[in-house]
Amino acid sequence: MKSATYDFLFPTHVFFLDPAPWPPLTVQFQGTQVRIQKPIVDQTGHPVPGSIGNERLDVYSTIVRLELSSNAPPDGHLLYALALQCLAWIKVLTRQYWVGLAGSGSKSVRGSCLVTDLTTGATEPTNFGAFATPIIPQSLSQEIWVQIGQPIASGQFPRTSDLIFCSGMLALRDGNLQEAIALLGIACEIELNECLESLISVRKDVVTDLLYERTRPDFKWKLNNLLPTLCGKKFSEDVPHWHGHLLRLYECRGTSVHAAVSPDVFRNAPHFVLAADSFLRWSHGIRSAHGELLGPCPLSLQATIGPGA
Repeated sequence: MKSATYDFLFPTHVFFLDPAPWPPLTVQFQGTQVRIQKPIVDQTGHPVPGSIGNERLDVYSTIVRLELSSNAPPDGHLLYALALQCLAWIKVLTRQYWVGLAGSGSKSVRGSCLVTDLTTGATEPTNFGAFATPIIPQSLSQEIWVQIGQPIASGQFPRTSDLIFCSGMLALRDGNLQEAIALLGIACEIELNECLESLISVRKDVVTDLLYERTRPDFKWKLNNLLPTLCGKKFSEDVPHWHGHLLRLYECRGTSVHAAVSPDVFRNAPHFVLAADSFLRWSHGIRSAHGELLGPCPLSLQATIGPGA
């Protein structure tokens, strides 16, 4: 019997506050028990050769460590999918949308300036920078860590809508507003369609199924009329504060694909993020209540920071 440890390195930061050790997640891989350890994270400042100043670049890293005992330990690349699943669930459940290949949830700019007096030759160096965190997610806790074990063990990835939603938040962090609005709207559209198709399949009503396939009604009608008919719940009643913002987001999604985003849309971007987050979590509850195995429900975002937030 041999003991094997695999470290998968990612240029990303996982945010958690608890420094204590956590129990590993235990899953089966090809008949072998695999232990996934609590992520090991680090942030360092890296000097940049060639710069005129002394500013350092933030470098983030996360190690996903897998351990197993086997007479013939598998090649590391075969276990890479487990590490990716682990990070995907951390990203979705905590809404730490950058987890994966992006450094962190903060947009930072660092630079240096060197001013030279051409008469005297005297130089005056200065540093400058800016820092912004537009979206405040949840930290990774031991409770969430334990929940992640079950979907990984069953080979389950997060919902497509949740992953696209995280990509939309990443685009917003980077200032790509047009892309952000499109992705947020697409995430909600995919989630609504998957929710409806799941409910229709459970009913096994040929007429309803045929009408849905033939008519393909618009987003607003499906949200306000068809979905309540199938599940008996209304987003407009359960989450009235974000209902109007969700509809407005979807309208802007269409225009953002073909035209520049207006200043009004920019001011509403923080509201759109929170509306989409609320809808995705609300829909998760409906689908889970009707028997779908979706994995744990994501935690709500703590806040957004920006115009109109």
